[in-house]
Amino acid sequence: MLHERQKDRSRRITVGADKAYDTKDFVTTARELNVTPHVTKNDKGRCSNLDRRTTRHAGYAISLSRRWLVEKGFGWLKQTGPLRQVKLRGLEKVDWLFVFSCAAHNLLRLPRLIAQRQPQRSGSSVPEERLKARNGLRQGYIEA
Repeated sequence: MLHERQKDRSRRITVGADKAYDTKDFVTTARELNVTPHVTKNDKGRCSNLDRRTTRHAGYAISLSRRWLVEKGFGWLKQTGPLRQVKLRGLEKVDWLFVFSCAAHNLLRLPRLIAQRQPQRSGSSVPEERLKARNGLRQGYIEA
């Protein structure tokens, strides 16, 4: 899968994984595929397989700090949503349940996301002339 994502790109891509993937095989295979492994370092009783080639960059720190955003949704689906113990049979029904649960999670997040976005709208970066011109084009006329 990583090979397919990387094959038409000139720059390296990254892959994020938890500390269970901090193995020599995974890290070396990812580097051979021209993929940077953003794996959580596993220093519990052993030496990590990641060296400073990966961990010195700011992107590695950002990847680790933002990983909880992805895990948060899956945690909600398992704890509050119906995915801890699925009561449906068949891949199509479980797929439908997953999509429906993700949509419900996004609907619950929507008011908070809208509230965060509204203060940005008050200080619009688009000049008033461009707004008037764009609104005039929508209405079919432009003021002179």
